[in-house]
Amino acid sequence: QKNQSHMTVYQMAKQIEGLLQKPSTKKQNKEELLQQIETLMKLAFIEAYKTGNFQIDPKDLFSALSATQDENISRLLKLFSIDAGDLESAMIFSKFQ
Repeated sequence: QKNQSHMTVYQMAKQIEGLLQKPSTKKQNKEELLQQIETLMKLAFIEAYKTGNFQIDPKDLFSALSATQDENISRLLKLFSIDAGDLESAMIFSKFQ
């Protein structure tokens, strides 16, 4: 008997596809996008520094995404029931592999 609480890969792909097709509720100009990038990079550096690194790795960028307050990223994280604590734990464990 299948566990009904888990999604199939097909169901997951369909949900992601639907999420990506939803239009964003706000348009951003170049200055807003640059501000978001700057914020993301600062948060990524903080994530790197917390783990003893002085360079930003992809895992630090990924971990910083949850703190950006971007509606599209929030929807994606919510889809997979991922919160900031999950990302931080995953980043800590990835350091030791």
